[in-house]
Amino acid sequence: MLHSKLPEIVCENKFCRSKTDLKLSIFRYGRYNTCRQLLDTPGFKRILNEPDQSGQTPLHLCCQNGHTRVVQLLLHKGAQFTKSYDGNTPLHEAAANGHLSTIQTILQTQNHLINAINRLGMTPLHYASSAGHSQCVDLLLSKNAQFLTNTDEETFFDLAIMKKQKHVCLTIIAHDR
Repeated sequence: MLHSKLPEIVCENKFCRSKTDLKLSIFRYGRYNTCRQLLDTPGFKRILNEPDQSGQTPLHLCCQNGHTRVVQLLLHKGAQFTKSYDGNTPLHEAAANGHLSTIQTILQTQNHLINAINRLGMTPLHYASSAGHSQCVDLLLSKNAQFLTNTDEETFFDLAIMKKQKHVCLTIIAHDR
């Protein structure tokens, strides 16, 4: 049923340049039942790890938007943790957007991603700190995220100070580490 409506929807959606963009946009909105139906439709499972024009997979999009339940579905279906073209992992996306439960879900099985760096040398901790997500910073510090510098020799604490993220700075100072 969903498959038969795809061409009609493609024509109506000005943001989708292709059927692949349409399929990926479904994951961006995080509708669990729609995503499950799409993945269960014969021939559609291949989009599980299919990147968009910026290298983001459905897992990146769901993490970026905090759709934890769909993230769990994707992981159950075999989604792989890849980097986008700018080097971000799905954990980078969740941290940059302050999605605490999504970060927790990822770290349950993929703790090695905690110190993943992108093309700018940024880690998920850098992104969470820079964006002012103090609970995410606290979680990442509690999970032993390393204090790394990016390509501009800035730590996550430097970014919090430069971006005037008062709550993040207080969280860092108060943390046991």
